[in-house]
Amino acid sequence: MAESEPPGADPQESEVDKEALERENYARREVAAEWHVPLGGKVFRVEFEHGTASGKRVLWIDGKEILRRDWMFKLVGEDSFHLDGVRCILRVDPAPGFKYTYSLFVGGQAFEQFTERQARALKAWEITVRDKFYRIVLGKSFWY
Repeated sequence: MAESEPPGADPQESEVDKEALERENYARREVAAEWHVPLGGKVFRVEFEHGTASGKRVLWIDGKEILRRDWMFKLVGEDSFHLDGVRCILRVDPAPGFKYTYSLFVGGQAFEQFTERQARALKAWEITVRDKFYRIVLGKSFWY
């Protein structure tokens, strides 16, 4: 059974409330790991929150919350998501001393291998013009 808005409720107001809550949550986030993923001519900012006491996991892509899991009993494991149609996996593993390591896999490759492979296949420039970030990407086949 689908939930409906209470009688007289304004759906636009509800959407505004959700956006305000998301902005507030983003401002209060505690990032445990962050990656900048170059993909399809764009650089995605992937941020991960991990509540080590509660098991809470929150995944942000370019400032937008795409995954939230509160009160998880299992503090380690994997979560998957997609960037520009490419499957990504974020893995949380235990480390000595009640700490954790965070790994990102993009298209089945560890993040480091993925970025190395991208660097071999593409020629990219990153510039800032009038306080705005740009990434220019060409396939290396253009250079031959």
